[in-house]
Amino acid sequence: MASKKISELSAKTPISTDVLPVADPSTGLAGKSTTNQIIAAAAGFTNKTPAVGDWIPVADTATPAVAWKTRPYSVTYVGLASWTKFTTYGSFAFQPHTVNISTTTHNLQIGVAGLVKINCTANSDLTGLVSENIQSNTVITPGGSTTAALDGQVIYLLNTGTNTLTLKHDDSGSSAVNRLYTHNGNNLQLASGHITLCLYDTTISRWRVWSLV
Repeated sequence: MASKKISELSAKTPISTDVLPVADPSTGLAGKSTTNQIIAAAAGFTNKTPAVGDWIPVADTATPAVAWKTRPYSVTYVGLASWTKFTTYGSFAFQPHTVNISTTTHNLQIGVAGLVKINCTANSDLTGLVSENIQSNTVITPGGSTTAALDGQVIYLLNTGTNTLTLKHDDSGSSAVNRLYTHNGNNLQLASGHITLCLYDTTISRWRVWSLV
């Protein structure tokens, strides 16, 4: 078989049994892996379990010299046709996401988590949240600093740090669609160990915020 550049190969959707070439960083010898093995050793890199917020490079098969990016998950939303009762045996768990804050923070990325644990290590202000955004109710795609969250989306913010996090009311530090909006127009102090509820309201294009404790 004549040699070809990667850009000259035909496009193919990988399946779990496909074989990928990998290099042994200790010997330089070539080996093989399969696409259902997510983590592979690469020279100069540290192994990491992929997280939903990670980026991975992809190539445009039409213009292979152009690099793009995607994430190691694809979540399809199919919706519910009617009221549905789920058997949870009295409990269910939110997907948690942890962030560190030690200074004033704008447009904080929170991924698709329902529970955001904020390790506040110095008294800081928070002015806005950026969540994932659902396009056409089919595929969850990354949100941007000017992309509104989904109407009715609910998240909890838990201050796991030792210092106070101040949630700023309608502060211009964050993009308008990502700002926090309290019921009385005052800033909300989230002390260590305290939790708050945020609900996105597209009527005002803001996160409505309530303190729970």
